[in-house]
Amino acid sequence: MGILPSKSPLLQTAMHFDLFCDGIAYAEGPVALDDGSVICVAVSTGRLVRAFDDGSLELVAEPGGGPNGAAIGPDGRCYLCNNGGLTPADLSKLAAGDDSNSTPPGGRIETVDLDSGKVELLYDSCDGLPLLSPNDLVFDTRGGFYFSDYGSAKRASPQPGRVYHALADGSAIQPFGRVFERPNGVGLSPDGKILYVSETSSGCLWQVSIDDPNRSQILYQDPELVMDSMAVQADGKICVACPVNQLILRVSPEGRGEIIPTPQGHPSNICFGGPDLQRAYVTLIHEGILLTAQWDSPGLPLACTQPSLARARRPV
Repeated sequence: MGILPSKSPLLQTAMHFDLFCDGIAYAEGPVALDDGSVICVAVSTGRLVRAFDDGSLELVAEPGGGPNGAAIGPDGRCYLCNNGGLTPADLSKLAAGDDSNSTPPGGRIETVDLDSGKVELLYDSCDGLPLLSPNDLVFDTRGGFYFSDYGSAKRASPQPGRVYHALADGSAIQPFGRVFERPNGVGLSPDGKILYVSETSSGCLWQVSIDDPNRSQILYQDPELVMDSMAVQADGKICVACPVNQLILRVSPEGRGEIIPTPQGHPSNICFGGPDLQRAYVTLIHEGILLTAQWDSPGLPLACTQPSLARARRPV
């Protein structure tokens, strides 16, 4: 199944990272816009912010709770996974693999009108069961999106994590595939036939068939890695941020792994932007920093993009 043991020597690739912006309270969910700015969530303050290459920040919206993953939808709105309000202390424990805290109620999927900042609830349950801690999402080309729900993080009464598929217009949501152990990042293969899912606590990167969700297998596993969110390159390689390990894990579609060390900090997510999609943006969650690097391979074009926004917001 392409599994590599954790003690196998891995290829290490060096990238040069620069500071793009800081001051983003628990930075996550980067989305590169065509105008060169980057949208991020500030998890601990419940805000959606926009970062510029001069280091400035502006407020886009205040959804509250704990916004986490973000993506542009087919209608141009920003779609958010909101974990309901995990505290910075909770997030520190989760990043370290400690799930002894309890997940607060109120997990949900929201949309943000990027022009007005208006926030609307899209989903907060599936088949009558509440969403627990939505984490990351990716859009397909058919007007839908896949998102991970981390599950309940309470040891006394744990509830498993799931992945869901939902329509962007709010009309349908359903579980997708197997039950996962703390699912975090999600991404699609270039041909749209495989969904990749990273598990935080197990160090597993799964691949799931889109046509047959019951067909799933581990593409790569290393129990020493704490896996967070991801982005996919145009060549099909999956880039998974590993905050505790301070690196980006890059896995080929055949299951071969390599590591890309990041500057000291806790990388939680990565996205690609720029005219050639070869500019990477990496969030350091605990440090509140957004880094940038000229990547050695272009990112995969996303199903939906946002070309630009008017700069008429108030500073953060």
